[in-house]
Amino acid sequence: MKRIEFKVGQKVVALTNPKTLTSPIRVKGNIYTVFDIMYCVGCGTQMVDINTSRVCGGKGDHLICFCGSRQNNNATVWTASKVFAPLDNLSESIEEAVSNEDYELAQTLTEVAQEQLIHTLL
Repeated sequence: MKRIEFKVGQKVVALTNPKTLTSPIRVKGNIYTVFDIMYCVGCGTQMVDINTSRVCGGKGDHLICFCGSRQNNNATVWTASKVFAPLDNLSESIEEAVSNEDYELAQTLTEVAQEQLIHTLL
C-alpha cells in the first residue's frame, strides 16, 4: 500500500494483527482512532498511537523502528501507520489491494466497508 499520513482524531482500520511482542494488541479489521502521531528520527516513518495500553509483551522506554533507529517512546506504545488504512477512503484502499493482488486484504476492507454501510443505514 502507498504511504499514508494520518492525523490525530482520524478513524483507521487495522490491516494486520500484531507481529511483535512489543506491538499494541490490535485486531485486523477493527476500527481505531489515532490519538497521537510521531515520526522515526532515522527514516521518517509515521507511527501512530491507537490508545491501547495493552501490548503483547513488555513495554520498554524506547521504540526501535524497522530501520533500526532507536528513540524515546514517551511512555506510549506506537505502531507504524502502514498497518492501517483510512476508514474515510476504504474504496481506494480496496482498489489498491486488488491491483496489488492482495485479495485477503481486499476482502477484509470490503467487510469493514459493508459493516460501516449497515451501521449507517440503521
